[in-house]
Amino acid sequence: MNVDSRASFLALAGLIQGGLLIGSLGLAALLGIPIWDQLHWSWRDCGWGLLAVLPMLVVLASAGNLRRLAVELVGRPLSLCTWYDLILVAALAGIGEELLFRGVLTSWIGRLHPWAGIIAANLIFAAVHALTPTYLLLAGAFGLYLSWLANQPDAPNLLRPIMTHAAYDYLAFLWIIREYRSGSSDAESNARPLTSDL
Repeated sequence: MNVDSRASFLALAGLIQGGLLIGSLGLAALLGIPIWDQLHWSWRDCGWGLLAVLPMLVVLASAGNLRRLAVELVGRPLSLCTWYDLILVAALAGIGEELLFRGVLTSWIGRLHPWAGIIAANLIFAAVHALTPTYLLLAGAFGLYLSWLANQPDAPNLLRPIMTHAAYDYLAFLWIIREYRSGSSDAESNARPLTSDL
């Protein structure tokens, strides 16, 4: 699928991230994992989740080569998206991936041993994000951090890593767009505001 347009990029992102969300809920039901017991609303946990994005942004700031790769891969289609497109894609990614990796897989594999669940789920998380060997390691480290967030500072709550993951993706999208536009000779993409519609 050509993802060089807003519509095709959003269709692909929706298919993948929406599929992860639906698949996570289906797997939870199939495996008998009470996923909703792991997720509850809390202003405190929402705040922790948003604050926890800061260390990840520091890593993003220092990962110039990985940002350049992301700019090459998705800079143009991201730059064609509106701000609310980006929020939707980031939210779907945060919810779908965290329910799957920190919720379903960690719980299911964790029936053998809690650490087995955390390690195995994050190895899988790293593998599916492995654009380069460096990004494999970085995704694995981010995954462990998100697992820690799911179980800290007190009672387990998937809201924390969902908020962190979604906020990180949204801010990373904005950063990639900024770098794409600053280095692009495509006047149309440079002039297109995030607030524009089609």
